[in-house]
Amino acid sequence: MASLEWLSSLTALAGDGSDPKALTAQHKHFLLGYRWNTLTCYNSAVKKYIKFAAATGRTPFYLPLSDKDVFEFCYWAGRTFESPASHKVSLVTLAKCLAGIQVWHTMHDAPYPQNTKNKVTVFLKSSAYIDAESASKPKKKAVMIRHLVMLTTAWINGTEFQKALLDLAIVAFWGLARLGELTYNDKSGPLRKSALVMVSDISISSTGPGRRAIVQIRGAKTAEPGEIQELNLIGMKLMLCPILALERRIKDAKDRDTSLFRYWEAGQRIHITKPAACRALTQFWNSNGCSGISGHSFRVGGASLRHVTGVAQEELCWLGRWNSDSYKLYLWDYSAEDITDTRTIMHELQDCWKK
Repeated sequence: MASLEWLSSLTALAGDGSDPKALTAQHKHFLLGYRWNTLTCYNSAVKKYIKFAAATGRTPFYLPLSDKDVFEFCYWAGRTFESPASHKVSLVTLAKCLAGIQVWHTMHDAPYPQNTKNKVTVFLKSSAYIDAESASKPKKKAVMIRHLVMLTTAWINGTEFQKALLDLAIVAFWGLARLGELTYNDKSGPLRKSALVMVSDISISSTGPGRRAIVQIRGAKTAEPGEIQELNLIGMKLMLCPILALERRIKDAKDRDTSLFRYWEAGQRIHITKPAACRALTQFWNSNGCSGISGHSFRVGGASLRHVTGVAQEELCWLGRWNSDSYKLYLWDYSAEDITDTRTIMHELQDCWKK
């Protein structure tokens, strides 16, 4: 769920055409029904359309758009054989742009041109063929155990920000979580339980031979409004234990029901935001010869490790909250060397814990 403080930055969505306008109270209420990441995507989509309108002599303009406007935008923005211009985008991005433009119409009570569906579908199909013949982006790399050890060694006694982000990274890896599900929209301000992971959202219990923890998260990418999803974590006897990471955050809260992944600076609570987390992690990976690892790599890494160690598909889907074979998109291929290296490090970590 988005926050009121951030809505003012959605300048493109606010206007009902090419001219900027301020958001009304009703607009803000409408936008709060979407996750912040979704809104930034939609706002970028409208910016893309406004850029198209300026480039093709369509400004000024007001909603609703015509059928021809939509067709011309699809041709201008989508990849074609004739024009490899820099403003061309992939099929996936173009589809997101069209979704954002439809929401833009809905917010401003403007009818979206309904006669565009058939032709737009063919445009998208054509873009898909061209995308297939274009050089695809390299697959997202996975965070592996050796990367977590490297991060832990560097940050376990680091700054307050580094220690909090380290614990977040460990939980994201073992919980197969997206960074956006554990970070916050604003680095400061009042606590909003509907948009924050709180200390009270953590439950730790002993079951049988080990310990388990559940982290309740709101506003997950695949969640319905108001739906609470859960990360399920298992304790392990090594320094990368996710339950130890949670306990460090709980201890740092000092009996206060506050945001879970935060730190204190001059007595002020600072929430970890996704941009801040990604910047710090990217800088760390690049400076340590691990370029190519992204924020999404923790979810990829956690899923890939479980897959390569023989976790059943049903359990993997349950842990990652996948309802279909889409989990396969997150699997990184471990080489024989990667498997041997990971097993060796895990054994060493377990041996160190026993000493």
